[in-house]
Amino acid sequence: MSSESDTSDVNDTSVSGAAKKKKYAQCYKESWESSPRFKGWLTKSEKGKEYALCKPCRKEINVSSGKDALVKHSSSKNHEKNVKSISKQKTLEGFMTAGPSMKKNLEDDIKNGEIRLSAFIAEHNLPFATMDHLVKIVSKICPDSKIAQGLACGRTKTTSIVKYVLGEHGFDTLRQHLRNVKFSLIVDESTDRKCEKEMCMVVRSYRDDNIKDDFFGLIKLSSADALTLYNHIVEYFTSNDIPYKQNLIGFASDGANVLMGHQHSVMSLLKKDIPALYVMKCICHSFHLCASYACQKLPRFVEDLTRDVYNYFSSSPKRTSQFLEFQEFCDVKAHKILHPAQTRWLSVHSAISRILEQYGALQLYFTDAVSQNDLLAAENILTKLRDPTTKLFLQFLDFILPFFTNLNKEMQSESPKIHLIYKNVTNILRSIFDCFLKNPAIIKSGSVSSLVPIALLFPNLIQPENLQNLDNQWRLLRNTKDINTLSNDVILFWQEVHKMERGDGELAFNLLVNFVKCILSLPVSSANVERKFSQLNLIKTNQRMSLNSDTTASLLYAKEYIGVKNCYDFPVDKKLINSMTSTNLYRE
Repeated sequence: MSSESDTSDVNDTSVSGAAKKKKYAQCYKESWESSPRFKGWLTKSEKGKEYALCKPCRKEINVSSGKDALVKHSSSKNHEKNVKSISKQKTLEGFMTAGPSMKKNLEDDIKNGEIRLSAFIAEHNLPFATMDHLVKIVSKICPDSKIAQGLACGRTKTTSIVKYVLGEHGFDTLRQHLRNVKFSLIVDESTDRKCEKEMCMVVRSYRDDNIKDDFFGLIKLSSADALTLYNHIVEYFTSNDIPYKQNLIGFASDGANVLMGHQHSVMSLLKKDIPALYVMKCICHSFHLCASYACQKLPRFVEDLTRDVYNYFSSSPKRTSQFLEFQEFCDVKAHKILHPAQTRWLSVHSAISRILEQYGALQLYFTDAVSQNDLLAAENILTKLRDPTTKLFLQFLDFILPFFTNLNKEMQSESPKIHLIYKNVTNILRSIFDCFLKNPAIIKSGSVSSLVPIALLFPNLIQPENLQNLDNQWRLLRNTKDINTLSNDVILFWQEVHKMERGDGELAFNLLVNFVKCILSLPVSSANVERKFSQLNLIKTNQRMSLNSDTTASLLYAKEYIGVKNCYDFPVDKKLINSMTSTNLYRE
């Protein structure tokens, strides 16, 4: 009996110990949702009573051990990131209450898209008719996009956007700029594909911390005499409320008598309005004339040879393939003979270099051609090739012409080169320019003691009472220790100088920098206008002959406005969006 009693006591003890060790699992409590730490992201899970759901993270959290698991999760970086992200999203109620605002945003996005598509057409010289299909293609590709479905921009609307939104906005920005700064005017006249005479105008000024050449206008001409051109220019300035007599400081064009003649020309008429106007004949044309006059002293057969050789091969694939065998035999590159331009001696250099490169192969080829076919053209070319002086003259031209061609290329640059003209041209021609601006390296050397002699040559750039202050700033700049650490790039150099301050916080060289900006705005060639005519040829193709001057000019304004950016990333500001109204687009 006693043993049974003992056994019973042991069993009772073990059961009692097991009961003490039993753990109870924590269940989810809805009261946690009102806690500031859990509010907004915590909810009950469908997985079971022992789980909670984090809505931002979409994660099930086991809370059987208590809410410490929730505290730990709320402190994690991933949770904080998700909560921050979801807090920016609008609720359904927000969407319902913001209906008109959302609709307005969608309309603006659609207008933005139409502007960018129109900019795409303008930038890439595409026909406006392209938009009739392009918009439909975008709509088909993006059926789930409300913006794509809302695009309604055919050829007519695209033309209006280019003319009255992009083009007009670009020109208005330029027009306001020219009312407040000094600038130079570069003009040229030409005949387009429709045999219509047009005058193109480009302005050069200091803009957006750089010297920029901007397309200013395209004027259709009924006649091209000096007085007519002058009247068109003056009327254009006047109609756009630009005070040209105060702000125009330089004028450049090619050497045509109607534009640059001393007696009666556009230049002489403008000089009557602006006596201190700086005038520059296109230096690129001058280089060409120098080279042409010098080459007249050479035998005529040298130039004839370059043209005869080209003409012999140009229209005969058979001769070209035969010549290839001689090129392989002489181990020279299989290059084609280049065409020398009819009017520009400077372009002849590339043709001369090619003939010298292929000289041995050409001699062998024409020797064989004369023996095989006995053609007079081949015989004449062979006679010139065998003349020992021919190669000497070609080698001389190959040596001397690059001096002119390199200068020509440099002066066609859109960046300011006026500070380099004297140095570069003097090295080659010894003297051509008397008034010049030194480059930063020479400024740093301190060799120019006073700026007054140069300033006196440009009385319209600075008032007489400011000459002493200008000279004082120049002398101070020469003796500034930090000057040797500045950039040698002329634009960057003067940008850095402009930032220098005196002890009182005022700009130290404001007058000097403004004077230099005007000097850098002076023209050196009319190459920038000729580039605009090249753009016109790309715009007004044989398939787009019906484009009128206003639309063509608007395309150029649009290109200028897009600028160095592309049609997909140029800034579309609120002013452009607001101008996308039917009243503005459909004026005609």
